[in-house]
Amino acid sequence: MFGCICAGRPGKPLPRLPNLPDLLLTSQVQTNLQAVSETEFVFSLPSPSTLNHLVVFLLPDTIIPPTHGATVHIRFPGRTDFQLLGAISANKPSAIFRVRDIPDSTTEEGECILGISVALAEVVETALATLNTGNGAMVLAKKQPVLGVNEKAILAKRIIGHAFNYLGSFSKDFGTGDGEVVPMRAFREWWSKFETRLQRDPAFLEREEV
Repeated sequence: MFGCICAGRPGKPLPRLPNLPDLLLTSQVQTNLQAVSETEFVFSLPSPSTLNHLVVFLLPDTIIPPTHGATVHIRFPGRTDFQLLGAISANKPSAIFRVRDIPDSTTEEGECILGISVALAEVVETALATLNTGNGAMVLAKKQPVLGVNEKAILAKRIIGHAFNYLGSFSKDFGTGDGEVVPMRAFREWWSKFETRLQRDPAFLEREEV
């Protein structure tokens, strides 16, 4: 249903698979999504001191109706409360959150919990309004220098555009009527190069030439 990328630090080791580049064995893509209920999901994020930006997105086979959305929350080790980061929806299928500068985010080791809750659009809008006004437990999330809505949209489009431009040359039409197909090998090669560049130059996505 949902995917998560932890930019700026490696994720949990992936099992060794044929033709999988060594760089992807410590991929930043989180694959440990757990369903708490029919509408609530969590990721466990180890090593909170190495977290920088989180990218949360809908997987291609996931459909959220226009009447609903999904709020994104984080809970750091040693804390009992979740802090609202933002939301994604069918109209905004991905979002980037800066978590490094949240107060007390790296004071204890352990695992962060990233929570995703699917709810009616009205509930999501109410939660986001609370985030914007800085009421209650949302204050800590508000005080961090998060990217603006326009900046997040631009970065998300650049990541997608970067992948599309690279993978487009690998697409093939096998005449089955299912459209063009891109081999997984090409995606792995793109991710390997994308991750290497991100580690070498974390700010490259913020420049227009991407």
